[in-house]
Amino acid sequence: MYGSKPRAERTASYIAANNVAQRAFQKEYMDYWNSTGKATGTGRSVDAVIAPCAPFAAVRPNTYAYYGYSMIVNLLDYSTCTLPVTTVDREVDVADEGFEPVSELDREVAGYSITVGFET
Repeated sequence: MYGSKPRAERTASYIAANNVAQRAFQKEYMDYWNSTGKATGTGRSVDAVIAPCAPFAAVRPNTYAYYGYSMIVNLLDYSTCTLPVTTVDREVDVADEGFEPVSELDREVAGYSITVGFET
């Protein structure tokens, strides 16, 4: 169950239509990916994308509510991995007090990243 109450069961036709739509999106993105060779200096398509998987290094249990960073690779059914690249430093990794969110969602995501910090 996702959410606060059970949802109606989906029909086979609904699931099939959803799968068809997902495959169409995947094909469109594959065509875009393959076309990136026109923009590279070598003429080869992009090999990989390096991107964050979350807006913070760690999360407190039951507080992760934003999946936008990793949703696209799930939808595209791409392989991914997470590589730790550094360590957290209390002196360096501080909240940006001048941060101005551009939307309510941005405020919520920033709220998670600001409140997720060091336990003392």
